This record gives sequence, C-alpha cells and structure tokens, in this order.
Amino acid sequence: MSFTYGEIERIFASLHCANEAARKTTLRSRIKHFQKLGVPFDLRSGRGKKLTYDRDHIYQFAVSLELANFGIDPSVIVAILRHNWKTMFRSALEGKNRKTKESLGEIPFFMFSPEFMNAAWYRRTGSTYPGLLYFDFVKKLELQDWLNKLTGDARRLSIINIGETIRMIDEQIALLENEAQPTTQSAIEPDTEAERAKQFEADRRRGEEETRKLLAKIKSLREKNK
Repeated sequence: MSFTYGEIERIFASLHCANEAARKTTLRSRIKHFQKLGVPFDLRSGRGKKLTYDRDHIYQFAVSLELANFGIDPSVIVAILRHNWKTMFRSALEGKNRKTKESLGEIPFFMFSPEFMNAAWYRRTGSTYPGLLYFDFVKKLELQDWLNKLTGDARRLSIINIGETIRMIDEQIALLENEAQPTTQSAIEPDTEAERAKQFEADRRRGEEETRKLLAKIKSLREKNK
C-alpha cells in the first residue's frame, strides 16, 4: 500500500494528538523540516508524478518525530537514522535480530543515554553524535539490566516503546484501508433505491385502487338510500 502526504500527516496527527489547527501548522512544519533534511532517505518520483510513500518511509518519519519529542536537534536525528537505518533500525522495526535476521518475537525498545546540555561545552570521547553517549535497541527483558548500569556519566537513560509506535501506526493504516474499500451498503445502494421506487409505485397504485373501490361502494349505498 502506498500513501499520500495527506495520509502521512493524518497518521502522525493521530499519534501526536495534534488537532486540525496544530496539524496544519506546527506538525506540518516539523514533517516538512525533516523532509528538507532528507527524510525519507530513498524517496523517488518520476517527472510529473505525485510523491507517494511506503511503510518504510512512514517508519522513518515516525522515529524522527519520536526522537524530536526529546528535543534532539533534527539534524542529529537525521544523521543517526541515515547512518543506522539499514543496519540497525529496519531490522528492529521488523522484530528481527540485526545480525542473524532471526525473529526476536517482539519489537525491541529503543534506548539512548543523553547529555545534551553537556554537549554545549564538552564532546565526550567515543560519542558519535553530540549529546548521545550510547543508543541501541534492547528487548524488554533486558531493560532492567540497563537500569542497573545507570552510574557515572551513563546515569541517564531515555526509552521509547517503538513497538507501541508501530502498533498505533498499523491501527491508523487499517483505518485508511477500510475507508478506501467500498462498503457493502454503498455497493448495493443503487439497487436498493430502485427497489424502493418500485415498492412506492406499487403501494401508490394499490392505494388508488382501494380508493376507487371505496368510492364506488359509497356511491352504491347512496343510491340504495334514495
């Protein structure tokens, strides 16, 4: 299934609780800004053809907006996704181990260790991106181990339930698919209207016939009473 920009916007308006006014202003500007930075990465269109998006494109927007909720610089978000989408994110969002491609039985949580304030004056050795000490996908049962490691410089941890994000997206896509399918009622509506018209005409004729009979009976009774 391919999606229009309007459908993309509608999906994320639902996910991020944006009313119609916010959808047309702030949310739209956020999405457009990520587009200018290159999200989605492999979007192609022929000359004169309207842009359409696939599910992978939706997921790229989804992760971008989820990370934006933490106040991460959009350029940093795009850099993270651009360099790790195929090797890390795509497999995780499909619920697979990125090395073996075997099913994990779940979509793992995305976690990262932030220090965005410190990044203004200090770039820690080993940090690939400003303000991020570490990021990875971890299974739910492994989260407690990471919580136990919150010490020293790595004492902060931010977590996103990406599986829930995917579930909410799939829910919105299902709604779009249902709206695209003609309902049984609409498919038979013309025939139903025709049947109603025939029934109405039959009832009208029956009523006229019964009226004529009644008038004839009244006329007959009057003549007998004269």
